[in-house]
Amino acid sequence: MKKLFVGILAAVCCCAFVAPAFAEVKVEGMIQTDFYYWDMSKERVSGAAGVVKAVGAGTQDDWATTRIAMPQPLNRISVRYTGEDKVVNGFIQIRAGGSRANPNAANAMNAAVNSESAFSWEYAQIDWHVNPWLFFRFGRQDQTFGGAYAPNQGMGQVEGHIIGLGFGNITAQTRDAVRAFIKFNNNIRMEIQLLDPNTETIGNSEFNALPATGTASAVAREANTLPRFDISLPMQFGNFKIEPGFTWLKQEWDQVAAGSDDSYDVWGLTLGASAGFGPFSVAAEITYGDNLGLVSTHFGGGNGGVAGSVGGPATYVTGGNTKIADGETLAYWIQLGFDFGPFAIQGIFGQNNGENDGDPALARDGAESDFTQTMYGLNFPIKVTKTFTITPQIWYYDYDDSAIVAGVERDRGDELMVGVTFNLVF
Repeated sequence: MKKLFVGILAAVCCCAFVAPAFAEVKVEGMIQTDFYYWDMSKERVSGAAGVVKAVGAGTQDDWATTRIAMPQPLNRISVRYTGEDKVVNGFIQIRAGGSRANPNAANAMNAAVNSESAFSWEYAQIDWHVNPWLFFRFGRQDQTFGGAYAPNQGMGQVEGHIIGLGFGNITAQTRDAVRAFIKFNNNIRMEIQLLDPNTETIGNSEFNALPATGTASAVAREANTLPRFDISLPMQFGNFKIEPGFTWLKQEWDQVAAGSDDSYDVWGLTLGASAGFGPFSVAAEITYGDNLGLVSTHFGGGNGGVAGSVGGPATYVTGGNTKIADGETLAYWIQLGFDFGPFAIQGIFGQNNGENDGDPALARDGAESDFTQTMYGLNFPIKVTKTFTITPQIWYYDYDDSAIVAGVERDRGDELMVGVTFNLVF
């Protein structure tokens, strides 16, 4: 009887001291300030398309300034929710920032100047863990294709420079999607994602050149009936990671005049990898595909800052009908690093080539474009504390001095940025 009493008492005591499971809410954030000198060649000052080589640099001069600004992607606050049973979790993030400078509009060098933005939802996602081998993600989230790897280029976002976009890195902002994570084992998983395929409002087609039907009120309208499809296969073996990926979208329009093209395919292949060997690290990625350079493809960095056909589809007219010519993109970057402990050195190289041949029946027409953009960078991250990093850096951007833009050879100039970033993560 005594043993039974002691056993019951022990069981009660154990139950009394077992901590109950509770849901957890955690607030996270990041603050960054950029301080840099920015120098642009006269060809670059002339605009994103550059200067027609046969004419010369015109009346523009080289231009330089100093900027202190808070980049929008790197000033953010997040809330992470973990359910009491960890089956259903959530994550939301809002971002705001940009430049609060007010230069003379006539002299603004980049559309991102005066770019201070209101708060916007960057993430709003729900994770449902069905079992240890399968979970789903619903809502605004990273894109599976091209979202896993990026060079450590984080200075100058208010001038259009961030994570190497346009200079070797093809990626994009978060997007509304449904995603499945399938875990095969501790080293390999598969991610399958269906993304919202639409980017245009009714009557405001990205391809206004597409002729509508003869109906008086007709207008070419985006009519994508299938979601965009992404798939990737992240793998990790010790300190080596590799991730191949694929994307596909059928971009379609309704109410297009008979005889003219009303669709094109977007597709891409990517391969990213990283590895660490003691203090030495390396990361790289290569991406190739068709029509990755236009807004409706959902990707950033494909068109190199030039609107229209560069790296994306273009329209031309033949036999009275409007046709669509596919654009090609080849982009790649590599980052090498050496960590000394309190500070590190990172060297980064990236290159992006976008090409569209336009009308195949013509040697060169207004739909033809071809450019190669190259970046070179050095970072020197200094770890002041566990959460606060100061990073001096140097960046040089070559926009191609013999680019073909809209069928014309142009010198698109170059840029130099030298500065430092101050970054706090909490």
